[in-house]
Amino acid sequence: MRHAPAIKILVVDDHQEILQIVARFLRHEGFDVLEAHTPEIAISACASDTDVQILLSDYHMPGLNGLELGLALRALRPGIRMVFMTGDPATESNLRSAGFYCVPKPLFFTDVLNVLNQAVKTPRQEI
Repeated sequence: MRHAPAIKILVVDDHQEILQIVARFLRHEGFDVLEAHTPEIAISACASDTDVQILLSDYHMPGLNGLELGLALRALRPGIRMVFMTGDPATESNLRSAGFYCVPKPLFFTDVLNVLNQAVKTPRQEI
């Protein structure tokens, strides 16, 4: 699915290989992608780019976890939508129960795209 104008997504993962593969896939699908391999870089990127609409973040990372990162970004961009990637079924269940979008790891690109398209259609998460 191509997005015009491009939806800007901030992809965050501390595993460089996963970050690059996901970013490349999303660009191919027509998204405008920013990449960050640490939560701190993600916060800086979001502070300087007012067009970020969606955070796609690994949940378990050194420093801030994905939710803590999302809440920090929400302070900068109140309308940002959050999507988390996790390989832990308990974390996924807890996040979904709280109303967040999740993509299970290992990642399948169809799952990533389906969840992002759901997030795009959501005007704003009220969490």
